Amino acid sequence: MPDRSDAHHTVWLSGEFIAAEGRGELSIAYQPIVDLASSRVVGAEALLRWTHATRGAVSPNTFIGFAEPEGLLSGPGSFALQTALDDLAAWRQSSAAARDLFVSVNVSPTQLDSPGLVTDLKQAISDRGMALQDLHLELTETAPPPGPGAVKALQALHGHGFHIAIDDFGTGYSSLLRVQNLPCDSLKIDRAFTAGLPDDVACKAIVASSLALAHGLSLGTVAEGIETTEQRDHLHRAGCVFGQGYLFGRPVDATTFRTMHLD
Repeated sequence: MPDRSDAHHTVWLSGEFIAAEGRGELSIAYQPIVDLASSRVVGAEALLRWTHATRGAVSPNTFIGFAEPEGLLSGPGSFALQTALDDLAAWRQSSAAARDLFVSVNVSPTQLDSPGLVTDLKQAISDRGMALQDLHLELTETAPPPGPGAVKALQALHGHGFHIAIDDFGTGYSSLLRVQNLPCDSLKIDRAFTAGLPDDVACKAIVASSLALAHGLSLGTVAEGIETTEQRDHLHRAGCVFGQGYLFGRPVDATTFRTMHLD
C-alpha cells in the first residue's frame, strides 16, 4: 500500500473504491430523521459506508472527497438507492411504524447525468409498491454544480413528484443560486451551523436566515448534527421542522435501525 502522505495514495484508493462494490465492501447505514416537536422518527438518511478488505473502515469524508469530483459515485450511488428502497420495503413489511417513513439518499451529478434515471427510479418505486414521495433525493451542496443534463433530470424528477432536498445548505457552491435555479422541496441546514447553537451569535443568525429563506419559499427544513437538547429546543423554537443527529441516533445498519426506531 502506498504511504498515506504519498500523492499516489489517492490514485491507489480511487482504484480500490472502483472495485469496492464488486468485492462486497460497500454497505448502507441509516440515521433517523425526527419531527423536532415530538421526536417521532419520520425518515431515515441512507449513508454510504466502505469497509476495505485490509484497511478497514474508510471515512466517508475521505472517499466522497475524491470520488465525487472524479465522477466515481454513479455505481455506488445506484447501489445506495436500490439498497435503501429494499430496506424501506422490508421495514414496512415488518413494522407498522414504518408505514409513513421516507428514506433520504444522496445523488451525485454523475448519477443525474445517467440516461434513464427517471424511468429507472419510477420503476424501482413501483416494483416495491411505494409512492414517489417515499424517496427523498439529496443534492449535496459541496458537490460540483450540476450541468445542463443533470438540471434537466432534476426538473423531471421534481415534476414527477420526487422530493428534492439541498443537503449541507450554506457550505458549498453558491447556495442562494442553487435554491433559485434548481427545483427543491427542502433545505438541510449543515451541522457546521447547528454546532454553535444556542450560544454562538453567528450560528444563530445563519440558522435564522436559512429558516426564514426556507419558510419564505415554502420549503421544508431539516437541521443536521443535533447533539444536545439545547440545540433541538432552539431549532424547534426557531421554526425548524425536522432534525437529525447523535441526539436521536447514530448511523446503524438496517436491522439495528428497525430494532431501535421502528419496533
